Amino acid sequence: MTPLQFATRATQKIILPMAPRSFRLPFQYYLRLIEGRYEPELRHLDAICQNRNVAIDVGTGVGLYSYKLSHLFQRVLETDSDRAGKISFVIANCFIFSRAATFSYATSKQ
Repeated sequence: MTPLQFATRATQKIILPMAPRSFRLPFQYYLRLIEGRYEPELRHLDAICQNRNVAIDVGTGVGLYSYKLSHLFQRVLETDSDRAGKISFVIANCFIFSRAATFSYATSKQ
């Protein structure tokens, strides 16, 4: 473990729980960005996405994609059947411009 990894993980475990809920998702995003523990395509979304009306995030998980997409698109629709209640609370408290809408529907036929 490098000193940078140690510092970001310690920061995430100590400071993140004390941060206001509206800062937690952006905080997690930037910590992962600094440490390099994020999906590389997040860095290239600006170049990939040309039509900036609506983005759909299927399987929202923590909400890192939705957070990034909310800065690029006018509206973000996300769905995650496992964490729907948690995600809707996080999204509602994080996105300043209310660009996100959460749906708690399963994405499979089962």
